[in-house]
Parts: sequence; structure tokens; C-alpha cells
Amino acid sequence: MLWKWARKLELNTDKFLLAETGDGYTAFQLAAWKNHVEIFKTLWVWAEERQLNPTEIKNKLFLEKDQKGFIVWHRAALGGSLEALETLWNWARDVELNTDEFLIAETGDGNTAFQLAAWGNHLEILKALWV
Repeated sequence: MLWKWARKLELNTDKFLLAETGDGYTAFQLAAWKNHVEIFKTLWVWAEERQLNPTEIKNKLFLEKDQKGFIVWHRAALGGSLEALETLWNWARDVELNTDEFLIAETGDGNTAFQLAAWGNHLEILKALWV
């Protein structure tokens, strides 16, 4: 509903899509972290509609860090969202991003998604990341 209103009022919808909370979370990160996959997918559709360029997609959706240095990949692993991780992986490949950046990316505390999944006892995610 908000998206439709913003478009109707001719507001810059990119600002909504890429906005951050006070803690630096984007809607994309929050949806992945909380395993709200339908919202996550809707945000992706909106990003495609806005025709964000590959640099914006990479830097603002995939690699944007919150105040703790987490990217969307970390949030999905920490939240135990295997479907979000798989979806992210496929989208990254679709837009020709280097998926190795996800695997080796570290949070502000130096943790990888693999370590976060282990900490959260998310065995299925560990298995998926290992293969």
C-alpha cells in the first residue's frame, strides 16, 4: 500500500527501497533476517521495476552493511532462513555478482555466515553453505 501511495504521489520510491533504520537495517535485510520470504521477494520485484543498476543492486541490496557490519547474507544465516539464502544466491548469480563475496564476507566482529549459522544452530544452512 505504501509503495502504491509513494508512486501515486510521484515520490522517489528508490528512497523507500534503499532506506535504512537508525541501526542501519534495510527492508531487504530485515525481511531476510526474519524469514519473511514473500516480502523479500516483493522487494526484489520492486528493485527490478525501478531498474536499479548493477552497482546499486550490489552495494545497496546485497552488500550494504548495518551498524554491526552485517550484510543481508549474514542476516539470513543468523535468522535461519534457508529459503532467503537460496533466493539471494540465485539472484546474485542472475545479476552476475561474485557469490564468493557472500561466503567470505565478515561482520564487524569478524564472523562469516557459516559461523553465524553454527551459532544459531541452523544445521540445514550449514549443510547448504558447506556444499
